[in-house]
Amino acid sequence: MFRYFDPAEVFDRVASVDSGRSIRFAIEGDASRGGARKLLAVTSPNGPILDRSAVAEIIDRYDGHRIAYSGGVLRSMHVPASGDRAIQIGPDEFRQRFQLDVPVDGLGEPRFHVALLRLVCQNGAIGTRSVFRSVVRMGKDPQHSIERALGHFVNDDGFSAMRDRFESSQRSWASLREVRLLERQLDTVSWGLTDGASSRRAAFRRMVGDYEARYGIASVDALSVKRQRMLQANCRVYDLLNFATEMATHHAPPQAAARLHGWLGSTLTEEYDLENTANDVPEFADVYMTQKWWRN
Repeated sequence: MFRYFDPAEVFDRVASVDSGRSIRFAIEGDASRGGARKLLAVTSPNGPILDRSAVAEIIDRYDGHRIAYSGGVLRSMHVPASGDRAIQIGPDEFRQRFQLDVPVDGLGEPRFHVALLRLVCQNGAIGTRSVFRSVVRMGKDPQHSIERALGHFVNDDGFSAMRDRFESSQRSWASLREVRLLERQLDTVSWGLTDGASSRRAAFRRMVGDYEARYGIASVDALSVKRQRMLQANCRVYDLLNFATEMATHHAPPQAAARLHGWLGSTLTEEYDLENTANDVPEFADVYMTQKWWRN
């Protein structure tokens, strides 16, 4: 719509035709201080809304950590009601966690995402797809709904599914298609033109290997998708998952991290191209990059 009409025209027209309707705006920024303002959401004034200070108090009460805000959503990490349980997946130890996403702009409902914390490097793998996700129905008392959900969240099925997929990823060679899909995400949200981009690219290439020389190709994009699925890189799918979570946890700003976790969720819920093609489970790299280029 805004390709053909500017925002003022659109809202003037809405106001003249439907003058009796009220809407609620959520705007980020403070124009009085000379900063730009951003419209986050337009919702019904009768819908439930969560007060930011009340949500922050609840998160603090339930020992929230890795707290971040981006685009109208407040995120925090928590220990499930079942306790701070350690699980072994191949050579690595993980802790069960979950991420709470609370929209403080009034758009949508709070969501829980199953997560695993890799202890050797403190990478957090967050499942953002439906199999790992739970929605909190807010009702008439949103704060109470969140508190009740935080106090009782378990989702054993979600944790079991994520563990199984991580275990399988350790025994699955990464295909060139899977490598390219992650590389495209990194090109879009992470490499950028900032300092350290070359070192991040170099770390990624060291991990996946020189597949152009190995298969005698100028570019992986010259191959058909079917062929890309059949050719293996010099790493496991598990390495791709760890690289993505390392970038998301320690190197990327919130919006970029969310995109990387979206890639991770999609990868975990699909069958790997070369599922269970490796016979052994080696020791995997603790970290792939040492230089941090972004801090919260």
